[in-house]
Amino acid sequence: MLLLASELAQVTEDADSTVWLVLTGTQFGRVSLVRFVIAGLLALLVALRYRKPFLSTLNWLIALLGVAFAVGLAWCGHSGAGLGLSGDFQVGADAVHLVTVAIWVGGLLPLLIVIRPSVLKSATERYQLVRRFSLVATWAVTFLIASGIVNTWYMTDGMRHLFGTEYGTLVLAKAGLLLIMLGFASVNRFWLTPRLATSQGEKTARLLCISTTAEIALGLIVVCIVAVLGQLEPAGHVHTMM
Repeated sequence: MLLLASELAQVTEDADSTVWLVLTGTQFGRVSLVRFVIAGLLALLVALRYRKPFLSTLNWLIALLGVAFAVGLAWCGHSGAGLGLSGDFQVGADAVHLVTVAIWVGGLLPLLIVIRPSVLKSATERYQLVRRFSLVATWAVTFLIASGIVNTWYMTDGMRHLFGTEYGTLVLAKAGLLLIMLGFASVNRFWLTPRLATSQGEKTARLLCISTTAEIALGLIVVCIVAVLGQLEPAGHVHTMM
């Protein structure tokens, strides 16, 4: 995308014209404009929901707009460059990947905020909240892994370029960090969560906060790796001239 913008700038020799061409003449620009509008609507609705807590019906609308905001990225990345039925399948897999990441990793910070021992909640309330999140996150992780395998298959030409390329190395690093995150998530789900409703609930809540914080930190590193991957040509798209 940066290379395209640079080329357009050389042609137009006008920064304003370049920006306008990118926004209106490219798929990336058009999708970005739509996502910008969605972000504005989300901000307004969240502010309204905060000022008027009784408007609980806004929750579904906020959730749907949040999903749309995340899904839009599928047309801004490498998967959006595919053609035909195969291209549509890549976009679909990437959309699932983005939504499940938003649900799991994006939900960790709000979870951390409400499970802190300083928040006035009973042990039972805290247990039920974490249990519900764990259930949703489990399904999210399942689809996250499945869609991630599909994305990797396409981007590394059937896994043939997963090893020995810069792109593949970063994908492997991302997968390794994901496994560590799953380790923390498993500890949270199967060891800490059941203990929240016991007499050791407050101590367990503190441990759960530490574990969740570690998950968030690892998730941020993964996001940084994904940002770098977005600037690289997928290993499966590189063709060596003989």
